[in-house]
Amino acid sequence: MHENDDSSNIASKLLGEGTSRREFMDTTAKLGGSALALSALGAGTVAAGDGTQTEGAAVTFQNQETDGSTVMVASAAVPEGGFVAIHDATLLEGEVLGSVIGVSELLDAGEHQNIEVTLFEGVPGAQFDQSALQETQPLIAMPHQNTNGNESYDFVSSQGEADGPYTRAGAPVVGLAYAVVQSQTTMGGETTTAEETTTE
Repeated sequence: MHENDDSSNIASKLLGEGTSRREFMDTTAKLGGSALALSALGAGTVAAGDGTQTEGAAVTFQNQETDGSTVMVASAAVPEGGFVAIHDATLLEGEVLGSVIGVSELLDAGEHQNIEVTLFEGVPGAQFDQSALQETQPLIAMPHQNTNGNESYDFVSSQGEADGPYTRAGAPVVGLAYAVVQSQTTMGGETTTAEETTTE
């Protein structure tokens, strides 16, 4: 997996035809606006550092190719330990719980590199009707705390009451990247890879 698109290309894909940058900013306001928008339109990293209990939390999520079953989070800092959850784009529509499609193993307090997250399994309380991403799409990485101390990611199963995200001034710490899905087919004994793209 590797970086595939620059942030300006991602921004245009996220905005889509007929959607203004202002409309996109308004849509992301429900999630703390500035944090998510900076992540989507900028470098893909937003860090908390405002003196709150989550000071130092950060995540870096890069554009990448994937077979649709896993994604790689480049780095994350979880000062009090926790998890990195992967949300799909329905988060931008207010689906805070239903958008969670994957979560990392429990991370010790500190900084972590190259965190592989399996998608569509291992999320307590979530049910999925697919086992992999079917098309190229934006995903959101979000560090979560382990507030109840039981070493299990309970954000979804508790309806958001436990293991909430690390925040900055009330906004979640997030990183947004494009996951470019590669499909593999076998022809004449050789395996070829083709990019799955969305159709307008």
